[in-house]
Amino acid sequence: MVKKKVLDIDRESVRLRMEAGEQMGTAAVWKATATGTYQWAYATLSRWHKAGLVHVAQWHKRSDGGQPQPTYAWGPGEDAPRPARFTAQDKARRYMEALKADTERYAHFCARRSMRERKSPFMDPIHAALLGYKRHGKAWIKKDEKLPHPDASAA
Repeated sequence: MVKKKVLDIDRESVRLRMEAGEQMGTAAVWKATATGTYQWAYATLSRWHKAGLVHVAQWHKRSDGGQPQPTYAWGPGEDAPRPARFTAQDKARRYMEALKADTERYAHFCARRSMRERKSPFMDPIHAALLGYKRHGKAWIKKDEKLPHPDASAA
């Protein structure tokens, strides 16, 4: 177990670096010390923030897509506003943009969607004939049913 005195020395070195103008987040404070843990770094910055010694200078997005992380600057000041969460519509739009960027995945997505949204049964010509269906364009219809469109002619 690391002694409190060693952690106080680490805390003091981080304080001096931040007073010199360096902006640090929890991960930066953790990496700046040889003995501190991530929880220690988070607790140190939280304690300083509650005491008014540091303020949130900016927020940065995490690489894994989680909550944005604050970057602190030394001295009193107004905290930067926390970024708004993505709406469901924004998430869907970003997903579709990423999907369309990969043509192979997008083609697979379109094929699965067309199979999922089809209205006619999926069958081969032999089974269709046995069940009384005939081919009309891309769809199978019963021989005695009306065509789906009034202008369509019999195939």
